[in-house]
Amino acid sequence: MKAKPAHTIRFTHSLTKLSWIKKDHPVTLLHASKTNLSKLSGAFLRYDTRFATRAGYFNLEGLDHIILLLFEDIEGTLFSTIRSFSPDKFKYYSDLVGSQFAIEVKEEQQHKTHSRPPRLKDFFSKP
Repeated sequence: MKAKPAHTIRFTHSLTKLSWIKKDHPVTLLHASKTNLSKLSGAFLRYDTRFATRAGYFNLEGLDHIILLLFEDIEGTLFSTIRSFSPDKFKYYSDLVGSQFAIEVKEEQQHKTHSRPPRLKDFFSKP
């Protein structure tokens, strides 16, 4: 029996980007960086925040400085996530680059498993 990773990355909603991730295995944190939300493209924000089980996007209103995290699953699939910035939170994630995390999604996925990730062009048109 495998030991559960000491760290967990939590999501309050099922997001499309998580549909292709092997959530029953740990993921590895590859990168943590601080940036301004306004520097991210609309296409990237749509990719990162699109709900999987209903129409719409996770609301990032009110965020200015953010932490951008990049993870890799057991099959080499990459995914990002945005977290609100605080100096302590940034240090926490920066210190854990290379560490494994369990994934926890509060909202259960109720949609079918997709056979392919969305194409890049899928994120360039507004809903």
